[in-house]
Amino acid sequence: MLWIALYLPELSLQVSHRGLLPDLPLVVSDGAHQRPLILAANAPAQHKGIQAGMAVAAAQALDINLVVQVRDASREQAAIHALAGWATQFTPTVTLEREGVLLEVQPSLRLFDGLSALGKRLIGGARKLGFAVEISVAPTPLAAWMLARARAADDRVRGCIAIDKLAPRLAPLPLYLFDWTPDCLDALTRLGVTSVGQCRALPRDGLMRRFGGMPLHDLDRAHGDLPDPRLCFVPPQQFFSKIELATELTNVDWLKLPIRQMLNELEGYLRARLQGTQELLLTFEQGRAVRTTVKVSLSTAQCFAEDFMLLVNEHLARTTLDAPVQAVSLCVAVLLPYEPENRTLVADGARQSMALLQLCERIEARLPPDRLYRIALNDDHRPEHAWRKDGNAGLTMDFPELPRPAWLLAQPQPLSMAMGHPQYHGSLRLLTAPERIETGWWDEHAVSRDYHVARNPSGQLCWIYRDHAQGRWYLHGLFA
Repeated sequence: MLWIALYLPELSLQVSHRGLLPDLPLVVSDGAHQRPLILAANAPAQHKGIQAGMAVAAAQALDINLVVQVRDASREQAAIHALAGWATQFTPTVTLEREGVLLEVQPSLRLFDGLSALGKRLIGGARKLGFAVEISVAPTPLAAWMLARARAADDRVRGCIAIDKLAPRLAPLPLYLFDWTPDCLDALTRLGVTSVGQCRALPRDGLMRRFGGMPLHDLDRAHGDLPDPRLCFVPPQQFFSKIELATELTNVDWLKLPIRQMLNELEGYLRARLQGTQELLLTFEQGRAVRTTVKVSLSTAQCFAEDFMLLVNEHLARTTLDAPVQAVSLCVAVLLPYEPENRTLVADGARQSMALLQLCERIEARLPPDRLYRIALNDDHRPEHAWRKDGNAGLTMDFPELPRPAWLLAQPQPLSMAMGHPQYHGSLRLLTAPERIETGWWDEHAVSRDYHVARNPSGQLCWIYRDHAQGRWYLHGLFA
């Protein structure tokens, strides 16, 4: 087996910073309500001299524009679940840790072009979600997790893919990477034991009597001497994501960053399930009672963030905010089967049709509701009654098998005769056998006609008919 760990250093800060413009100073506070302390500070805040451990009041004195967020454990857990749901597109074996996730990737390496390519996709994809991850690889999940946490403090730490080389890689790591009690770690430190290698060199019986079974058990799991079964993460049946903004936003354009992050999260969720969706619901929370909901509809099921974002941008261009936005959420209730597009060297009819549908979606998103129509067929053989406007512009059109002109005259035009032939800019030569249309007996517009495709001397193709009741010829349409 081979495991990849995605560790989120300073998780509380990353969660608060998600969806925020990168140049705003931000800190996360924790501790007593009367005197909260700074738990973490981002780079702009540190540039102002603000550091972890400082009192919030002192930090605000250094920068009056400082954004202060109170640590929220539930938001941190939701962020880990979001990362896990996105990661299931790479492997079904995803497990949760307190500050990240673990992926068992051995069966997925060939599908994603090897370990190096997969690692780059994981790092880049997590960045699109708004997370900065430390990544490492090892034959056991606990070793991968320890190596990833160690890399956050020292980027010289390297992962390991061979079980026989695992012990030397783990040996220099500090013992605090294990979730052992402070009393246990303090006692080992007093004995001069501070690294994994030193602890593993101790007599096992003495270590067991002094500290119980946990240290030995964790050492054996990390080195692959004991099995380490993990509970796999199961994504929810419906997709929901929410980003609480660290500062209120009044400009719709500023909301595109958190929306794009959630759409990338949605893409991973849908690709893992081989599904798509035709409807997104974006909700902007503006205080306790004010909500603005934007519904984004697609003609066909899609799963890619870029396709969603094109339509979202069009909807946002027509959205006005009555109050500042404090949080943005994305909900997808209905999932549909999705068939990935087969990319070919030469564009075929299916791809051209899909491009037309996407164009219709974008036009419909720009226009007010019920302003985009298509031409649809009626169940009537009379050409002037066979067409209608259809408000469902996204559907493909079923064309009749018989030839029909693109330009149908509003009223048929009578044609003159010369030497027994109908005339339109010269004598018309009939190219097709007659197509009899005789219908409409149930209303006041009964017809009895023979239609032909004809060509005049200049090469123009015309759609003409002979009316049996009048015995006259008429021009009804022109071919492009």
